[in-house]
Amino acid sequence: MIGTHFISINNLPENPGFEDSLVHGMLVSSMFPHIISSHFPGAVYVISNSAFFRLPVYIGDEILGLVQATAALRETKNKYIVKFSTKCIKNHNELVALDGEATAILPSLEMLHPGPSE
Repeated sequence: MIGTHFISINNLPENPGFEDSLVHGMLVSSMFPHIISSHFPGAVYVISNSAFFRLPVYIGDEILGLVQATAALRETKNKYIVKFSTKCIKNHNELVALDGEATAILPSLEMLHPGPSE
């Protein structure tokens, strides 16, 4: 596992048919480029991306973003194409709100370890 990131959103419009106001799924998944680039500066995120939205995310939910490198697909021109699994866990429990995969080009396979605030 290479990183986590929390997101909190306020004042989004309500959506009929759900318990409360929803956070758009793509906004939730937007934390993955930040997680990857904070550990691999210079990374180019999303050659390809898949996301499966398992549960709704409501305003006020706390989301834990998890990213794990699963395969180094190939090296090209001193850059590395790497596949990552991505997952968002909802409200400090095992409820998976979103999962999928992403592919990125990394300048190096050496991972930076950001400080405790990341």
